[in-house]
Parts: sequence; C-alpha cells; structure tokens
Amino acid sequence: MREKIAHEEEQLKRFSEMARIPEGTFLMGRNGVNPDEEPAHPVYLQAFDINKYEVTQIQFLEVMETNPSYFQGCPLCPVEKVTFYQAEQYCLKVGKRLPTEAEWEKAARGGTATVYSWGNDRIS
Repeated sequence: MREKIAHEEEQLKRFSEMARIPEGTFLMGRNGVNPDEEPAHPVYLQAFDINKYEVTQIQFLEVMETNPSYFQGCPLCPVEKVTFYQAEQYCLKVGKRLPTEAEWEKAARGGTATVYSWGNDRIS
C-alpha cells in the first residue's frame, strides 16, 4: 500500500513539471490551411513556463473539489470537460495562469513550422 501511494505521489510530482520556453520570435499562424490562422506572422515572446503535461483528474479534484471528466476512475489521466472559467480558476488557485494563444502555439509547435505536430501530412 505504501509503495502504491509513493508511486502515485511520484507520478503527481512528474505531472507538475514545467517546461521553459525560451524568448524569441516564431511564425504564428499558417497560410493556406485555415483562414482563421492567416496570415502567418512573426511574433516575439518573452521566455515563459508552461506545464509539461496536462492537468490530471486527481490534481484538478484536489484543488477544485470536483472532477467534471466524462472518463472517470483514472486519476492520472488528463481532466477533460473543463470550461474556460474552471481552467482559469484552477490556474489562479495553483498560482499559475492560462497561456496566451501565442504562448500556446509556440509551445505546441516546439520550434517546428509543420501543419500538424507529426508533420505536414494528414493521418489517413
């Protein structure tokens, strides 16, 4: 039992890790793919930190005292069915904030300029 608790605590610690995104300019948006993403344009951002992993159900439950997830019973799975307001409140309670659209895109792209995270081709 103690080993299981220690393992879960270690996993929660791992899921709390932050990634440092360096300052610099990146190309935000994409031409010719989605009109909402046009025009692609350079954006400069200061360095920022962002969670390395999604917030887990247990992390959300411990802070917000609720778990809105449809897929329950998996404490280390990402929490889902969270409203913008709930996400914002969670961040405030843990001393963080939601990333801006530009921060999210820079972090998600990971320094690449591909259409999708796996490359430019759709999965068939």
